[in-house]
Amino acid sequence: FTNTQIQNFSTSTRMTGYTNSSSIAKDMLTLANEKKTVANLNSSYEWLGYQTYLLDSVNGVFSSLLDTKRTIKQTRDIVTKGRVNELNFSYAYSYKDKYYFGVSLGIPRVEYTSTTKHIENDDKDSIRIGFTTSNTYTTTFIDGLPFLSSDYNTILGFNSLTYTEYFKTQGSGVNLKLGGVARVNEVLRLGFYYHTPTLYNLSDTYYNKMSTTFDYDRSKTYESTFPEKGGYFEYRIVTPSRIGLNSCLIIKQRGLIALDYELTNYRNAQLGSDNVSDFIGVNALIKNKYKIGHTIKLGGEINVKPILIRFGYVTQGSPFGDVFSGSFVRNTLSLGFGFRSKSKWYVDFVWAESFSSENYYLFTTLDTKAKLNYASTTFAATIGIKF
Repeated sequence: FTNTQIQNFSTSTRMTGYTNSSSIAKDMLTLANEKKTVANLNSSYEWLGYQTYLLDSVNGVFSSLLDTKRTIKQTRDIVTKGRVNELNFSYAYSYKDKYYFGVSLGIPRVEYTSTTKHIENDDKDSIRIGFTTSNTYTTTFIDGLPFLSSDYNTILGFNSLTYTEYFKTQGSGVNLKLGGVARVNEVLRLGFYYHTPTLYNLSDTYYNKMSTTFDYDRSKTYESTFPEKGGYFEYRIVTPSRIGLNSCLIIKQRGLIALDYELTNYRNAQLGSDNVSDFIGVNALIKNKYKIGHTIKLGGEINVKPILIRFGYVTQGSPFGDVFSGSFVRNTLSLGFGFRSKSKWYVDFVWAESFSSENYYLFTTLDTKAKLNYASTTFAATIGIKF
């Protein structure tokens, strides 16, 4: 038989506040001065700042019209959305009504979009420059105005910037799932399963964009995009395999308690493309940094005919080895009930609450992080007929 699984998701995160210790200009300045020349700048990052007058280079030294010691307002919006659909072709076999085996060929389809928008705004007008002649000026820069080219005479002080990272991933894959259950006696059930790695063929479309405005004419926007008409890249991903053991105790046909343990070896994940060198560094990092992940599921059911009451708890460990608590660990509590009619139709409802957290670093060269705490609520309903 065949069946289709569909998962749709959408998330939105906003971080905002005032800071005088970090900004995208400071991050770009650090990287630009490490690379020393305009030709060495990262085309999707520091080079965009240079193209939009956020950075300037004089005598091999980079400087900026955004005074990184002044307080400015920063906002970062992260919006993701997408779906994972999977078509399964399955076969099941029973031996003497005691041993049960199954195999399933899965064909997943993935679509994922991420947009990160970083905005900085001198909303208190604390960064000002006023030129009276080409060599005479007033400034509010704490350390004085850096040595800049004459272009800045006609733009004056910094007003705002917006830096956008966009990419969309889509593609399909294939995997195989195997499993079995043994009915040891009327009380105990034992099972196992193995999910092979999923082999994905994916493609990305992407662009990075910077826009700035300055005090001389705040209605005029300086913009630069890389790649100019957007980029496209094809590659492959091999996800980690998973293996699990489970058990179930049947309590006088009135209830059950189930326990499931799953092991995922994240170090076996790999990326690849037609150019072998594209992912050598990434794959080495996965091998060195990632560890074995652990997932534990505990659930129960009480049968008060025709009503079924269910409860569950899941802790999904992080790819760095943490279980129960820590960054990227997800804990989920669930509660549900079902109704079974004598005419073979049934209905089920479930509520689930998930919690997780992670440290988010705004910039690559600055040790500035935000701890993000996630909480999500899911409610699902199922109506079916047995035949």
